[in-house]
Amino acid sequence: MRNAFYHILFLLSIFSLIVPSDLSAKRIKLTLKTYKDKSKEKGKTKSNNDATDIICNHDSTGIMIADASTVQIVHFNESDSLLFNPADISFAGYDKEASSSIESFLIINDSPVTLTGTTVRIIYKDMKQRMLHSRDYDIKCLIPSKQTRKIDIPTWDKQKTYYYYLGNKPKKIATPYNVSIIPVSYTLEKE
Repeated sequence: MRNAFYHILFLLSIFSLIVPSDLSAKRIKLTLKTYKDKSKEKGKTKSNNDATDIICNHDSTGIMIADASTVQIVHFNESDSLLFNPADISFAGYDKEASSSIESFLIINDSPVTLTGTTVRIIYKDMKQRMLHSRDYDIKCLIPSKQTRKIDIPTWDKQKTYYYYLGNKPKKIATPYNVSIIPVSYTLEKE
């Protein structure tokens, strides 16, 4: 009986050492809901037969991909094309404190081309999943293949009364929210 008491006391002391670091890790770990190609997430890869063969719109920054939801064959010129999977570009690390006038997140480019721009639809919801706001935002960037860049955009919260729920909880009264980023289009450039 006495031995069991010491085991419980030992486990409680170890638990008290683990819990603070887990709480800190929760503040650091900033997840973001993104919408990707479901076949890649399940371990399946689309073959060239499943890809959409598209004629891309060219502009001054590269090739515009208007459909950011399907695997596509991108033609840079008559002899140069490649398979582009929009799921190779992801978003993570979102952050916005209540007192901040900017929102930050990471764009991760695992595709074989340079990303020079994207249009994203950002959906903001309260903790009961009710929509607070939604907007489309055009981002100009230069993210080479297999690299990540931090992006800062002006916040939707002009009155500074909301904060991202996985970020640091503010000292003043503020409302937590969650966010989803859905890619609408990409602008690509061959490396």
